[in-house]
Amino acid sequence: MIDPFRLRVFATLAECGSFSAAARALGISQPAVSQNVAELEKYAGARLLSRSRAGVTLTWKGRQFLAKAGEVLSAYRSLEESCKAPQTLLLCNVSHGGRRTNILVDRGYFADLDAPDDIRADRRIDASGLEIRPLMFDCEADLDRLPDSKSGTGFFSGTCHDFEDAAQIGERTGYRVMADLPYKERALFEEEASEHVRVLALPDMASMKQAELRHAFDFARKRSLLVRISLAGSKSAQDGFVKSFSLTPLRYLDSLGLLKRDVLLCRCSFLDEEEWGLASRRGVTVIHSPSFDLSSSGVRFPYEQALSSGVRVCLGGRGAALGEEIKAARLLSSMGHPAVSDGTLMLWSTKNGADAFGIDAGEIAYGKLADAVLALPGTADAPVEPSSVRYVFCRGQILFDFRSHHKFDEVA
Repeated sequence: MIDPFRLRVFATLAECGSFSAAARALGISQPAVSQNVAELEKYAGARLLSRSRAGVTLTWKGRQFLAKAGEVLSAYRSLEESCKAPQTLLLCNVSHGGRRTNILVDRGYFADLDAPDDIRADRRIDASGLEIRPLMFDCEADLDRLPDSKSGTGFFSGTCHDFEDAAQIGERTGYRVMADLPYKERALFEEEASEHVRVLALPDMASMKQAELRHAFDFARKRSLLVRISLAGSKSAQDGFVKSFSLTPLRYLDSLGLLKRDVLLCRCSFLDEEEWGLASRRGVTVIHSPSFDLSSSGVRFPYEQALSSGVRVCLGGRGAALGEEIKAARLLSSMGHPAVSDGTLMLWSTKNGADAFGIDAGEIAYGKLADAVLALPGTADAPVEPSSVRYVFCRGQILFDFRSHHKFDEVA
């Protein structure tokens, strides 16, 4: 059995890049770091590190080992926290659904939306003057540029400089983080999807041969991965694809039998009405990034067709705060008739995102994960302003407490 401390030593060494720096970070001697790593390499039966005067780098086996070590350490810390952390939390006198109520959170889930005043709870928060909102889901994020904890967003899925860092990012920030696995790096992936890597990101469709597309989808589906793919970011790209393949990108995917519920489609502004109906029948998810359209000449998302088709639409920030994306969507949709309502945009940024990624959250409801914001009252069906945020919860754990202005501070 591997000692969790040795895994921590290895993860710290990988992060610091040298034995001396890791020893300082851990508060142990440099020989102790070397000995722990040597024992791990003996256990793994392979070299996990390449050593040089410049420091250490991970071998291919080391990168695989680090990914698994991160999952084990995350689970170990979660177990420790569950043993010492309060199991129940009562939000007292909070505004929800136009009235004041007490909301009980039990083991990370909403357990009672109308709890009595005298119910027993490990911790209580006086939420008088505050309203509760669900955390938002950023479905096309830049994991190297996450907003602060007051953004009102608690889930991020998208690109990462190194997909193996996803678990560490989630642990460091407290957010739900799900990294894309680039198709070209698929050889590094294990046989089954992990909590933090559940999306296979494909390159530009026009650059992939038919056999590569089929292989990519087969690879993803054998491992229960979602598939993220971009259709066409401009009219010229759409026309170029049709010229090469005699079909639009969406119809081409469907002709190969690849359009199913596990597909996340980006850059969908050039779908025609018939294609929106096709996307709805196949049950795919469309991810809309308003700022991309706003910055691209000749690109306008067809809000009316998206709404009438019944396709599940989610929002993606691509590095911007999701609240800003909603503002951009308001501006874009106002150019059409009728404009998309604020309630619809909030649905796209909360429940739809949760449903797309199979997470039981996105709304304040019994049995749902307690991912929420407590904020000063604002405009109904509008994202909260960061300045009004007082508490942020993910899985019932506090990520932000306005009294300390730090993440992860506990309420007395």
